[in-house]
Amino acid sequence: MKSIRRFLVIILLAVITLINFLAAVQGYRAGITQVQNTLDLELNDIAEMLADVRSVASNVLAKWNPESLAYQIWEDQGLLVERTPNTPPTAIAPFVQGLSYSNFKGYRWRSLSFYDAEQRRWFLVAQRMDSRYLLADSIILNSILPILVGIPIAGLMIWLVVGSGLSPLYRLAQQLGQKQEEDLAPLQEQHLPIELEQVHQSINHLLHRLENSFAREKRFASDAAHELRTPISILKVHLHNLLYDHPMIAADVEPLRKGIERLEHLVEQILALNRSSPDQFLEKFESVDLQQLAREVVAEDYYLFEKKEQQVELEGAMVWVNANRFAMIRLLKNLLSNANKYSPPGSEIRVSTGEFESKPYLRVEDSGPGIPAELYDKVFERFYRVAGVSGESVHGSGLGLAIVKHIAEQHGAIIRLHRSSFDSGLAVTVLFPEFSLSSVRDTVKES
Repeated sequence: MKSIRRFLVIILLAVITLINFLAAVQGYRAGITQVQNTLDLELNDIAEMLADVRSVASNVLAKWNPESLAYQIWEDQGLLVERTPNTPPTAIAPFVQGLSYSNFKGYRWRSLSFYDAEQRRWFLVAQRMDSRYLLADSIILNSILPILVGIPIAGLMIWLVVGSGLSPLYRLAQQLGQKQEEDLAPLQEQHLPIELEQVHQSINHLLHRLENSFAREKRFASDAAHELRTPISILKVHLHNLLYDHPMIAADVEPLRKGIERLEHLVEQILALNRSSPDQFLEKFESVDLQQLAREVVAEDYYLFEKKEQQVELEGAMVWVNANRFAMIRLLKNLLSNANKYSPPGSEIRVSTGEFESKPYLRVEDSGPGIPAELYDKVFERFYRVAGVSGESVHGSGLGLAIVKHIAEQHGAIIRLHRSSFDSGLAVTVLFPEFSLSSVRDTVKES
């Protein structure tokens, strides 16, 4: 059942049609009987008028189709006195008072025998049955026709009434359809019918339970990450002291140092993911210049590129977006971190800002090995990691691009992965929603 409205309309129309059909059949049978009785009485009247006054009878007979009505007048001695042209020379009905059926001239006839004792004559009157049925059908069809015409009108009325009755359900579904992933606020639909009130309450209870469950999950991740910071810091201090006292074991403890750094990076990424949730930063949106932001982030993390002798370029113009500044810094840091880790020493990295079709964009591209196109969707999954140059493992947590995607979605931005403008490598473009830039630029000029 794809549509309750369509189902109800079809079922109700089918029931109405069935009831009307049964009523029409019963009405047809009753109508035929009533018409036959009426025409039988009329035959008797015609026979009596033939016996009483011939001129009056002729006027009455003139109103009938001469092919469908016939009569004969017989003397009591069996002599035929008069007949209509559509009758045979023999009697068209038995010489017995009353109604009967007869066949002549290829038709079935309803006949009446009337005997006038004063004139000592038999008046035999007959009417074709097919003309009777045609007359009855015409009368009955004229009464049924409004019913047949009324069925489509009834269907339209049912469609509108059912639609009006289901409108609260449509509004409820619309509210649910408009909810974003992080929106677990209860539905605010008012004046619901009794049948939907329980559904409304159940949905709100479910949303409330989901909100509490997600809140517990976020608190656990945040608390766990915060609690891990202290032991990680202690491990780093002890490792530093150990290396200071015993420098000859530096090579042996190098895997331990890398493991601690990876754990620290993972904890920081979990905290960043928690802080990038809507309830943390949606109310802290402000006008952010992507070009200036890129300068600050590149300057802050420049030591990473120096270690690998990588060249970083900044290009583009001043472009503004309405965003959370901390989230934008985290987004750009993660993109630059990936470009740094997955590009070989001596490679090139470019950060560009600008507008495309009146929409601000931020792009980070590198000259590394790039990513196969079939993996573009998978790299945004949490904890999914791609092998680095020559297939070696790359230090990281697998959360970087997942956080980038999460932040972009919260800002209504679109992420596109494609080949970089270098000979090889990956380009990541974040295209933000169209933003009213004129007011921001005017403010900058005045300042």
